[in-house]
Amino acid sequence: MLLALLVSIAPSMAGAAERLITTTGVGTVQLGMSLDAARAATPGFILSESVDAVGDGYVAVAEDDIILMRLFADAGDLGPTVDWHAAIVAIEVLAPSYRTTAGVSPQSPLAEVAQAYGPLIRIRRSEIDRQEYALFANQPLNLVLRVDGGSEGSEAGIYLPGTDMTERFRLGARIASITVQQAL
Repeated sequence: MLLALLVSIAPSMAGAAERLITTTGVGTVQLGMSLDAARAATPGFILSESVDAVGDGYVAVAEDDIILMRLFADAGDLGPTVDWHAAIVAIEVLAPSYRTTAGVSPQSPLAEVAQAYGPLIRIRRSEIDRQEYALFANQPLNLVLRVDGGSEGSEAGIYLPGTDMTERFRLGARIASITVQQAL
């Protein structure tokens, strides 16, 4: 009976491990491995070259036409061309099916994130692209939490006029993406 139970839950446990965000990687994709190695480590996923808003190349990892994550490699001079032999320096996770060991995922409400990582220290809004990033008291330092207000174009933070930093967030605020990056 115990053996049957273990056999029946083993696939779901393996699936959970494949969707785990840690401080060193995401599932089978790890910081420091080459983009080629990441392609080999993700059979069944589609990896394709893409370019971000500032013209830098990255590799999108998709499943069923849904982008799950973006892989950024150290290519020396940044540009639109992807070097498949370059080492991965950051992994941005967009899909809510991926979770950290604390249970935080893209689309997690910030109130739940505070339960996992302690109180919010700040939300910072970037000057150039107006993206917002949250920092919690016990958040691993090499995890970057990009946040939004929960709906198209809405902000997560409640800002005083003329400021780009706050310690307060809106009720619907949530995680937009989680980036694992090499320790600074």
